[in-house]
Amino acid sequence: MRSESDRIDDGEWPEAARSQSRTADRRSLALLVAMLLQEMRDSASDEEAHGFFRAIGMRMAQGFVLPEVEQIDRLAGAMNEVWRALDWGHVLIDPVEDGIRIVHFDAPVRMPEDEGGLWPAALTSLLEGVYDGWFRSLGSGPKLHTTLISRTAEKLEFHHGV
Repeated sequence: MRSESDRIDDGEWPEAARSQSRTADRRSLALLVAMLLQEMRDSASDEEAHGFFRAIGMRMAQGFVLPEVEQIDRLAGAMNEVWRALDWGHVLIDPVEDGIRIVHFDAPVRMPEDEGGLWPAALTSLLEGVYDGWFRSLGSGPKLHTTLISRTAEKLEFHHGV
């Protein structure tokens, strides 16, 4: 235990140790995410984990606000600006009889640090939440939801509607 005389004042820290401008690299962040995924697997049910990552996706949608657009191709363009900035692939959206079909290509479905293989399910839940959040922010009613239709290595397909 330190005594009062052992305390280090801010002025005594080397400049590098005081730096607040350092940015974590992608590998260290991926390791952290992998550990969070393992903890989630050990502590929560699949349903709870899905809800947690879906909620994070909804929060992402609030952070990446889409402009109001009149045409669906412009909506896809606005979404793709976000995905391009994150390097998370791209999306095509099409109106269908009972809602909107969302096909997300080239999502970062692999993470080498994720030895447990938990990232694909977490990413799917995240994207489900992002798309649901975006459609809600654009006026989607409470009876409409975004759900996963299919997931392959190449694409994730969602449906927003009844």
